[in-house]
Amino acid sequence: MAEMKHTPGPWLAVCNDIQDTIRPVGDDGVRYWDIVQQHWKQGGPYRGSVCSVFAAEDIGGITRAERDANAHLISAAPDMLAALKTLDSIERGMQGWHEDAKAEAWAKARAAIAKAEGRSNA
Repeated sequence: MAEMKHTPGPWLAVCNDIQDTIRPVGDDGVRYWDIVQQHWKQGGPYRGSVCSVFAAEDIGGITRAERDANAHLISAAPDMLAALKTLDSIERGMQGWHEDAKAEAWAKARAAIAKAEGRSNA
């Protein structure tokens, strides 16, 4: 399998306000989202943002709700990729197949879906 060139996950969507102060998820003062490596929030080195996600309601563009949904979807990308790779590996017999491995892989896939849909802060 090809070596990945993207920023390693997991990624986290971090809210920022007009003064670029980190805000809690769902705060009405959100100006934009930064997608960062999750280990940065846990005291790891800051390596820069993967991307920033803005709204453009003032010009009839992306709404705040759409911005928030985009940020959650983008931040879940590494989790979804990992879950799909595991499920693919199990399906093709490249990983020991047993019910526990399959159940764990599906649990990770469901967690990635929840994160992508904004139902999890993981």
